[in-house]
Amino acid sequence: MDLTQLFESISHECEALQDRVRHLIDDQHWLTDGEFKETILRTIIRRTAPETVKVGRGFVLTHGAQSTQVDILIYDSSYPVLYRDGDLVFISPIACRGIVEVKTTLKLSTLREAALKLADMADSIRSHSRKPLFVGLFSYGFTAAHRERVLDTLQGASGGSPLRVINHAALGPNTFVKYWEANPNTRHKGYETWHQYEMERLGPGYFIHNLVTSMAPKLSVEDGNVFFPWEGKEFRCTNQLALRAPAG
Repeated sequence: MDLTQLFESISHECEALQDRVRHLIDDQHWLTDGEFKETILRTIIRRTAPETVKVGRGFVLTHGAQSTQVDILIYDSSYPVLYRDGDLVFISPIACRGIVEVKTTLKLSTLREAALKLADMADSIRSHSRKPLFVGLFSYGFTAAHRERVLDTLQGASGGSPLRVINHAALGPNTFVKYWEANPNTRHKGYETWHQYEMERLGPGYFIHNLVTSMAPKLSVEDGNVFFPWEGKEFRCTNQLALRAPAG
């Protein structure tokens, strides 16, 4: 199987489906357009997500508060839900395995706004659960002229706190961001650094496959490699930024 071509086909599918809806509705129905794009991504994720998790949309509730609505919620199917009606679910933080904010398009100013919202939700969920959490930002389009400032924006939204880290982002078809807790080359822990990759039409594929493989904690690094192109992506890394500035 040529996984590079598979990843490229995911980008083509996202573009084709969003354009199909855009051709059928006028400019007065952007909400419908946005909701359908969330549905597209949920459908693609469900195809390869393990049966141990479910994919929906909704809210994460604690005793003191509730999150804003989450476009895509990935939750552990072994835990009960507080309420479910079709895709709409209300869950507890302990059941939450992933949250994804979906945007039609972003530029640098709206990226900052979306990142702050997502970081707030991540902070609340991680404060109530020690389980690993996939925190993702997915945008079908990205028009920022200064792509080198993407990591600055994610770092700023985190405020230097691991609880607020957005660990994955797909910005348009070409830009992919991953936060590494361990160095991807040496596997040494405590790395805590974002890597930004520029790779033509591969960003959404890397985003989705990172999401679904993160739902299988027993999957080893070696076994997980079968879900990604053999040549890897580190040679496509264009920018790096640590969560915190080095001491001294």
